Amino acid sequence: MTRKNNCKAVLLSVCSILTTTLLLLGGCSRNTDSIPVEYIGIDAAKETALDAAGLESGQVTFTTAGLDNKNGIFYYRVEFQDNDVAYSYDIDALTGVIIEERLPEESAVNEPSSAEGSDKVTSSGVSPTDTSISNGSISESEAKAIALSAAGLTEDAVTFTKVKQDEEDGIPVYDIEFFTDDKNEYDFDIRIEDGAILSYEFETHGGHQPVALGSGTISLENAIEIVLARVPGAAASDVSIRLDEHGGRQTYKGELIYNNMEYEFRLDAYSGSVLEWEAERK
Repeated sequence: MTRKNNCKAVLLSVCSILTTTLLLLGGCSRNTDSIPVEYIGIDAAKETALDAAGLESGQVTFTTAGLDNKNGIFYYRVEFQDNDVAYSYDIDALTGVIIEERLPEESAVNEPSSAEGSDKVTSSGVSPTDTSISNGSISESEAKAIALSAAGLTEDAVTFTKVKQDEEDGIPVYDIEFFTDDKNEYDFDIRIEDGAILSYEFETHGGHQPVALGSGTISLENAIEIVLARVPGAAASDVSIRLDEHGGRQTYKGELIYNNMEYEFRLDAYSGSVLEWEAERK
């Protein structure tokens, strides 16, 4: 009788360990799935920031490290200290490019001024000597950097066709247009006052992807997943979508309203490629 009780206790102990392990693994899986796979990840963002500062992880103490969003642009805010010296970096979540860096005040004292012939360019690609329209406004170069970051592209991958000051509903904006070698076109209206993206459009002219003979369209659920992948945080209930015909071909057309932004889109119903994408702040 004692031996049977011992075996039963061992069996219960093993089951308890297996259950705990499965719960832990399930929790890890959920946490991983909540992060968009196209983002570089917080560890890569930390490494980028440390490399820019010329420091090792063992030398610093991280005070902030997380995903953030400003004007529809998702980025990692990474802040750390080396003894009493503080560093702060904003790193584009898609491209890994440093959008903004705030260096220790001591380093600014040692940097040559523009009067000494310095033409230093920051990691965001914007020269400190760029002039703004007025105090508190952004420069043309900064507006271009914001547009490129939102598109997930670098300047050497695009050709600009328009960069000019304009007005949108009476608001001063930069109207910025560019295209890529694979015939994708982008159009942004960026508020001069603070760099907010008021609207943007995307359209591809690269042609439809070939479809295998006998293949059908992607499901409505798959089309919604493609749309949601471009707007982190949005839910399927935010999407209105329907099957439509465009140029003799089946497409999914619809809109998504989330976080004070309205998106209109068109997807190729066979390949899932995004053919048109427009966004406007509500």
